[in-house]
Amino acid sequence: YLNHELDLRTETLIRLAFYAFEDRGARIVTVLETALRLGTGQRQKSYLRIVAGMRGRPNPKRTVHRYWRSVNGSSRMGQSLFGELCHLANVTQNLDQATINRLCKVGEALKLTPDEMSRSLNFMR
Repeated sequence: YLNHELDLRTETLIRLAFYAFEDRGARIVTVLETALRLGTGQRQKSYLRIVAGMRGRPNPKRTVHRYWRSVNGSSRMGQSLFGELCHLANVTQNLDQATINRLCKVGEALKLTPDEMSRSLNFMR
């Protein structure tokens, strides 16, 4: 009865991280795995399957759409996801301007206001 696969929020967060982050090398894959606590069993296999399937940068609006519908367009849940993505950017040291610009595009896809985005981005610095 326990689902060992990744939940939609975690899967969306992984996909958005690979969209937003400039550095997406092996070290980042390991740091994300540790930060999201995906180090064992089926969850790790699911994570590695997603990472292996990533080609280029996925469209953030398309990535966010399923999550957005699952939370019924909740602005608070969008802010929470965006805040966690900014925290992951800080943990992985993806703090360059190109990453911040892509994070803003993710915020727009989540329909966040510039003020809501700036609060999370300021914690990153």
